[in-house]
Amino acid sequence: MPNRLALAFHASRVLGLGWVRSRIQNAVELRLGLLERRLPRHPWRTWTAAEALSATEAWRHNRGTFFFAHPDRVSWADRLQAFDLTERGPYDEAEAVAAGRFRYFSCHEHSLGVPPDWFLDPWTGRRRPSEDHWAHVEDVAGQDIKILWEPSRFSWVYPLVRAHWRTGDPRYAEAFWRWLESWRLANPPNTGPNWRCGQETSFRVLAWVVGLWGFESAPATSNERAAALLEMLEESGRRIAGHINYALSQKNNHGVSEAVGLFTLGTLFPGWSQSAAWEARGRALLDQLATELVYEDGAFSQHSFNYQRVVLDEYSWALSLARLAGRPLAPLTRDRIAQSARLLAAWINPVDGAPPNHGPNDGARVLPLDNRPFTDYRGSAQLASLAAGGPRLFPEGPWDESSLWILGTESPTVGFEPVPEGSLDAPIGGYHGWRRGDTSVFLHVPQFRHRPAHADLLHCDVVWRGLRLSRDAGTFSYNAPAPWENGLASTRYHGTVEVDGVSQMDRVARFIWVPWPQCRMTGRGSDPANGCEWIDATHDGYARLPDPVTHQRRVVLVGSMAVVVFDRILGRRPHLARLHWLLPDLPAQSGPQPGQFELQRESGRVAVCVGTRDGGGHGGLHRGSPGDARGWESRYYLRLDPALSLEWTTTAAVTTFWTVFSDAGLRVTARPDGLVIQDVHGRKQTLSWPGESATSGPGDPLC
Repeated sequence: MPNRLALAFHASRVLGLGWVRSRIQNAVELRLGLLERRLPRHPWRTWTAAEALSATEAWRHNRGTFFFAHPDRVSWADRLQAFDLTERGPYDEAEAVAAGRFRYFSCHEHSLGVPPDWFLDPWTGRRRPSEDHWAHVEDVAGQDIKILWEPSRFSWVYPLVRAHWRTGDPRYAEAFWRWLESWRLANPPNTGPNWRCGQETSFRVLAWVVGLWGFESAPATSNERAAALLEMLEESGRRIAGHINYALSQKNNHGVSEAVGLFTLGTLFPGWSQSAAWEARGRALLDQLATELVYEDGAFSQHSFNYQRVVLDEYSWALSLARLAGRPLAPLTRDRIAQSARLLAAWINPVDGAPPNHGPNDGARVLPLDNRPFTDYRGSAQLASLAAGGPRLFPEGPWDESSLWILGTESPTVGFEPVPEGSLDAPIGGYHGWRRGDTSVFLHVPQFRHRPAHADLLHCDVVWRGLRLSRDAGTFSYNAPAPWENGLASTRYHGTVEVDGVSQMDRVARFIWVPWPQCRMTGRGSDPANGCEWIDATHDGYARLPDPVTHQRRVVLVGSMAVVVFDRILGRRPHLARLHWLLPDLPAQSGPQPGQFELQRESGRVAVCVGTRDGGGHGGLHRGSPGDARGWESRYYLRLDPALSLEWTTTAAVTTFWTVFSDAGLRVTARPDGLVIQDVHGRKQTLSWPGESATSGPGDPLC
């Protein structure tokens, strides 16, 4: 076991003194009760009819310009209903919400009763109410607090508003106000788990604002209800502003979310005493974080496509709101968001709208404003590009409802400029590969400016003829009984090589890995005469072992024949090396050669063939079983779907694994001069072995 003191030192060194200082400050404030004094618990106000009338009239006469206004509802109805012609509209979810059934993480539906029990965990049946200040609400081992937070994010407001604007049905507005009143009664300011996280508070702010504007003209919207919501919004601003430095110290989406919350409240509600300060702080932070956390190549600091989508949605909201207020965000902010949208679009599968399931994925979807499933990212990438002044990245489609809500009917009528196919590189984020027709390859070679999220160095996703053949297992849960406590973040469950049974880094906390390895792309080349393209990369994550080990990976796109991956493991003494691939859960059988497996899909068979240069090693396919994290895929938070885990293991000081992804029928032969592949049409290609030493480079002959 690594020395915990040494690991703690590593963590403080790589995360910086600012991070250490924020943790110490938070602990001191908690111990001395400073947080409770700054953000005290107290009851909600009781509104008289006269007071409510005065508050709502003041709001209506002094409010910022929002994306839509209640007179637009009738004129928008036909356009909104047009999105439902080929997709399921929001009606089923809206009806479920009205009946007290809520969708968790865009996947699971559970009843919380009428009125809802906001402290019920429907997975376990346990309740977790608290009269304590939120600062004293602790995590409980094996109990995921995100389950409690999910309905209190108020994401269910969006389908209610979308259904109401399509139909005018007053029941949807009544459901919003009834459940809002129920939540208010159960959650006094700064009391209990639902106030613990400023980001969760910010998510509520956006949803509450959509509900306030979306239902403004509905019969259910009384002055008393509107005044109570205005109070809840103002109280939320105090909660965010009072502890935002903690979110900023994390250098991730939390800081962006809370900055958007403050900016929204300060912009839309200028009559409050703190509004000007909130607007200015939020605006400054949004411009700062766009350049700090969104890299020049468009990648996001959390090494996650899902969190990148969260941040793009939030910036789309902020960019549009700032434009309507007549004070746009900084040009560099718009440039970074436009580049980030373009990067995300580059990795989206045009068939289903899904990028690789890369990095941590907690099921967050900030703006569920279209009919497409959670796994379809086209709406967010399109909206972000348009909000930042860029082109359409996808043709017009059902994903464009998001752009209508945030940018209005006057959304930019700009041309369609898809990201070109071919070689793709984002060197700072470490995203490299190709997209050619229905085949793509994604290789993760990160350059760590911010803390790693998964131990997934050199992980490779392969989409072969439209089928996501090699994939990432995902996340499942951040806090669940073993082996599921963020266990899928470990190296073993990614498409890469694990050495001696340990991950490429050591995890010292749920979201902290150290030390940060050096990972780099050492070359990219092509051999047009033979139709080959390749990428070489390496990392030193296993240099920390008593006998240091280097992992080199070469990924080769062999025209339309195959994707070939070579993995070179270099040490001085024998090491246990385990190559892993996660494959789709399809009917499988062993092929005619050792290490060859064929999967049956509707359109035919595909094959994955593995081995070592010397013919050694052993392994096979494994389907997920209870209590074993291997052989499962999680594309939605708290949902597991079976998959096929392929492992190939050998023990040696120096070894070379090879993997071939192709159509079935390809013949693969390991010879001294290279790996020979031959398809059913007789086409043959010989790929030379990567160099024998750690100094070998991209100049080695390939085809």
